[in-house]
Amino acid sequence: MPHTLHNKPEAIERVLIVDGVSRSGKKLLCQLLATLEHVEPFIYASIIEKLGYLAQLELLDADVAAKLAALYGDELAYNRAVGRDLNTRRGDASSVLDSPRADELLARRELAEGDAAIQRFNEASGVALLMTHALLPAMPPLLAAWPAPRVIHIARDPLHVACSWLERGWGERIGRDPRAFALTLRGPDGEALPWFAAPYAAEYAAMSAAERCVRAVCDLTAASLDSLATLRGDDRVMSLRFESLLRAPRPTMARAAAFVGSRADEAALEALLARSALPAELPDSSQREAAIATLERSVSETTMIRLRALCERYAAEAA
Repeated sequence: MPHTLHNKPEAIERVLIVDGVSRSGKKLLCQLLATLEHVEPFIYASIIEKLGYLAQLELLDADVAAKLAALYGDELAYNRAVGRDLNTRRGDASSVLDSPRADELLARRELAEGDAAIQRFNEASGVALLMTHALLPAMPPLLAAWPAPRVIHIARDPLHVACSWLERGWGERIGRDPRAFALTLRGPDGEALPWFAAPYAAEYAAMSAAERCVRAVCDLTAASLDSLATLRGDDRVMSLRFESLLRAPRPTMARAAAFVGSRADEAALEALLARSALPAELPDSSQREAAIATLERSVSETTMIRLRALCERYAAEAA
């Protein structure tokens, strides 16, 4: 007789997940969120997102994936509460050394663990902050299995996401670069291909790097926008635009703070805005056309038509 997984009681009461397609501004948003009172420096929840991908590929039962993700997420949050796995690498976006509460975070290593740590964290209204990539389509079963999290999804103009992917080499690195920790599948001829390329696995090997980037960004962005529409009305989910974060960071963060139920450490927020050169201007029309021209040199007309249509949808849904 098959067994059914059962959730344990949650250790950590307040969890915030920041999700979005890669190169959409998640790290910047996480750093800004960590200037809110009680919000921790972020933890990259790589295993949680990969469980979601396996469920989308039907390689793992969706309920099993969601319950494992909930278990692992609560474990990550608990370890942060007791001072384990603190990132002290200077320069990393998730480093606790850059937190306005660095001394408090480091001091946890000397305090009691177990129930005392859980009580201390929850009574202080601590918020464990987790970051994931392109997990939104798998979010409904996760939220059903794990009631604690709230979710902020950040999106960015898909044209600039695609260009950023190309600059980062994501059209060629996945499956080849040992530092690219993306989930990969075995392709038709035994080659590695990214998990998100499963619908066009037979075509992937022959695609240019730019074609791969644009196709992936279109698929992942469209899936995220569709999921946001499905989740509309769920008060645990909020959407932000990267462009708003750049152009108007203070009011955008005020919205985020209200959603989280916290308020900013104004000195820490102003210091981070200054270091990040925010507010900032958005790319103008000539820069957009230059980006399109760059992509058109090695991307098929069909895929470019799809990218333009997705950019129009993105702009219309922001209005």
